[in-house]
Amino acid sequence: MASLPPSSTGFAVVSTSPDIKVFYSVTPTLPLDPKKPVIVLSNSLAANTHLWDTFTAEFASTHTIVRYDARFHGQSPLSTTKGFDYKKGHSIDDLADDVVKVLDAIDAASQPTFIGLSIGGGVGVSLAARYPDRFSSFIIVGSRSHAASGDAARMAERAVFYRSHGAHAQAEQSVERWFGKAWPDASEENKVAARTVADIVVQTPVEGFEASAAALNKMDLRGHAASIASNGGGERVLFVVGADDGKLVVDESRQLAETAGSELKVVADCGHIVNVQQPDEFHAIVREWLAQQE
Repeated sequence: MASLPPSSTGFAVVSTSPDIKVFYSVTPTLPLDPKKPVIVLSNSLAANTHLWDTFTAEFASTHTIVRYDARFHGQSPLSTTKGFDYKKGHSIDDLADDVVKVLDAIDAASQPTFIGLSIGGGVGVSLAARYPDRFSSFIIVGSRSHAASGDAARMAERAVFYRSHGAHAQAEQSVERWFGKAWPDASEENKVAARTVADIVVQTPVEGFEASAAALNKMDLRGHAASIASNGGGERVLFVVGADDGKLVVDESRQLAETAGSELKVVADCGHIVNVQQPDEFHAIVREWLAQQE
């Protein structure tokens, strides 16, 4: 595990009816250092803040890193509201609103850079369209543009598998889908990285998976991408995708970038979890992007 400086942690109340709280981590500790630009990191489905440990260790000397666990993921608790319907879940826009509430909870007055992966990338597209003045720029990694026929059935099958076989079996399935079969076996370093991601995914309960799967099942970011273009924000958004990611992810990342009027970078020899599979390349992309925004 990467060596990290001390962090401040807490919970942002994102809804009181129903009761929903979101766990966040700020590295280095609060209060925010006005001399350090803020980077906000958003996870893939079923992951948590530790997915970004290596990135945080790399950038914490120059930036304040804000990480959070999406609703009902990681350390974000299940709702105490009786009868909460996790299968109905929430929307991508709900998850984007949560990010703003986390920033308000830590008194983030400056405009941070937002980096989102997978469903977190979808959250970033929503933020860029709906809260363009709250952020300086966005990096959207491996995001689909919209739900397709059959997505809901596949997500339901994964939830059934989770309930039937347990969190560890579901995590192994996710890791194979994200990295493929060959990459973890190519080196001991890769094997450790894949195992670490599996250990992270295990920490999210099936309710959290189902609630965010519901958001993906009804997601359509095409209108948001058009809004980014119309509000002139396309130059502040960078899309990134692994060349070996699923065809739909690659194609739809390209389509979102074209609609928004944004640049797309394709990372060679890489699947879905770009920051883990090609960390050096990803860090270089982020540094170049941040330098361009200064």
